[in-house]
Amino acid sequence: MCAGCAQSRANVGKPLDAGSSIGIAKRSRRFGNRGRVNAILWYGSGSASAPRCTPPLCTATSKGWPLNKRGGRGRERGNASCPMRDQARTWILARAHRGCSKASGARLRSDRTVNRYIGDLSRAAERIQQHFGTLRLTAITREQAQAYIDARVNDGLRAATVQGYAKALETLPNIGTLTVPSRSHEAQNQISRAYTADQIRLVQYLLSPAARLAVGVMVESGCRVEDLASLCPAEERPLSNARLDQLRPDRFLGREDWPRFTFIGKGGHEYLSSVRPETARSLESIRLETPRDFIHRALEHSTKQYYALPAGNRLSQQWTRASQRALGYSHGIHGLRHTFAQQRVDELTRSGITWSIALERTSQLMGHYRTEEVLTYLR
Repeated sequence: MCAGCAQSRANVGKPLDAGSSIGIAKRSRRFGNRGRVNAILWYGSGSASAPRCTPPLCTATSKGWPLNKRGGRGRERGNASCPMRDQARTWILARAHRGCSKASGARLRSDRTVNRYIGDLSRAAERIQQHFGTLRLTAITREQAQAYIDARVNDGLRAATVQGYAKALETLPNIGTLTVPSRSHEAQNQISRAYTADQIRLVQYLLSPAARLAVGVMVESGCRVEDLASLCPAEERPLSNARLDQLRPDRFLGREDWPRFTFIGKGGHEYLSSVRPETARSLESIRLETPRDFIHRALEHSTKQYYALPAGNRLSQQWTRASQRALGYSHGIHGLRHTFAQQRVDELTRSGITWSIALERTSQLMGHYRTEEVLTYLR
């Protein structure tokens, strides 16, 4: 029995005092007839035959029954004892801007949007509570929110659904912006620029041996066709112009025994990637005795080239001609970079790494640091 039930039974048969009458009148004005009934049950009716508190009217079981100005069905807003669903509803309603124009910048303007945010935040918060034991809605951390988003992605939910959960969670403090799949990622099979392994082999068959090897390096390392000219063993040219504090060693997970090479990308930025051992041995067979200058098309600077590999526009044109002959079309040699990104993200997620971390690690192998840039390659 709740405290309200016990108090109402103790008060049965007692005469109403002035304070009780005022309390009944206040609750009647505020909550209507139902408020008057509960107030009578609380203060006493003055009759031994007064009705007892029944479960539908009990303050511990009634739904949608605000008992104080702070909301939360008699509980203090944000109290750990308040269910996550109640906290989520209170949180979203406090940030609703119904009736505001779109130009005002308000996000929660319509009832449908408000209800959708309440539902999404409630479901997400409850799952986070079950998994992490978090009691307060505002205590949810960014790591917990991102873990929930990653789990929903792995469950196979549509990108639009996952984005809805992310937007609701981003209304909480200390969450910031979560990493979510783009909607174009769902249409990957229809508009992807990536090539399959069989398609790559068909095109390679029409290329020269050196160009065939260059394509293999691009597929395994994810480098740009322009960066291929700067290929150099990592032990001979360690990273210097790079954000070393942001690089993570587990980006090579599953490829620890692959030889590593450095590349010089856009703006002189250096990045580290790897190729198969057999590819590295093939590269050593065409190693130049003296590095030569490689002039980039439409650029004024040159790069030291250590291997007799075609690169840049020359290799790009060769690939386009061979692809049109072998496949009847060409997505451009940059599609090999799409192939690498999709394969590497899939490898890392299958090894147990979460989707968002797999994006981050893959981006570092490709010379990026923002996961948003890698999403472009997952289309």
